[in-house]
Amino acid sequence: MGKARFLIYLRMPFIVGIGGAHSRAGKTTCACSLLRRLKGWGAVKCTPVNGRPSIIAGKRLLNQKDKDTARLLEAGAETVLWVKAPRNEMEKTLKAALGRLSHLKGVIIEGNSGILAVKPDIVIFVRGKGEIKRGADAVLSIADIIV
Repeated sequence: MGKARFLIYLRMPFIVGIGGAHSRAGKTTCACSLLRRLKGWGAVKCTPVNGRPSIIAGKRLLNQKDKDTARLLEAGAETVLWVKAPRNEMEKTLKAALGRLSHLKGVIIEGNSGILAVKPDIVIFVRGKGEIKRGADAVLSIADIIV
């Protein structure tokens, strides 16, 4: 195997995915708890949409009051990106976002769609209270840790 091929398999930074059973299950709270302890890490909030894919990096948008992205920054994330993409374009868009964060020690990906798109090194599933939403069972089935 040539050197270039080996580099494809060597993934930096380390990626932790945090998914959940439903909205408000505690995904962001879990991510923030980790970020307070992990210096030199970043975060990516993944949101599936029907429109065009985008990677939002502007501090004005990310720091809006009561936004998950603002909470991730407040918890100590060195960089936060918000990926919005249709499910069929999430992998491509998320990989582009992760390329922007390659200088970091690690990245937390928040969102089921992001986890299914890139297969993180560790997957944490936040169960919360209530029913598991449609599609979340796929993340639950690959979770390393269930909270």
